[in-house]
Amino acid sequence: MKGLGSRIRDLRLAKGLTQQALAEKVGVDDTYISKIEGDVLPYPPSTKTLHRLAKVLNGDPLEFISLAKRTPSGFEILTTASSAREFLRAASKISLGDREWSELTTYLTRRWGRKERGNSG
Repeated sequence: MKGLGSRIRDLRLAKGLTQQALAEKVGVDDTYISKIEGDVLPYPPSTKTLHRLAKVLNGDPLEFISLAKRTPSGFEILTTASSAREFLRAASKISLGDREWSELTTYLTRRWGRKERGNSG
C-alpha cells in the first residue's frame, strides 16, 4: 500500500496541480506539501488538513486519515478497509435518528453476532 505522501502526489499530478497550487487551495505553505509528499514531516498532518487535501484532490478523507495514522485506536478497520469506508460514506449521507441507528446496530449484531475480529470462539 502506498503511503500518504505518494498518494497525495499521485492525486495532485492527476489533477495537473503544482505543489504551490495545491498549497494555495488547501491554505498551507508549499514547503509543507513538499514535506507531506516526501514523507518527511516529524508528525502527521492534522485531520483538518487531511480533509482539505481530500476535498481539493477529490480523495477519500478516511483513506488519508488512515495513511497518516490518525485513526483513533480501535477504529482502524473503519479506515483501512475500502468497503468500510464506503459504508461510512453512505451512512454519513443519511439522516438517521437514534432509533434508526439502534435498529441498524441490532440488525448488525443479530446478523454477525458480537464476536470481535480475530476471536476464535
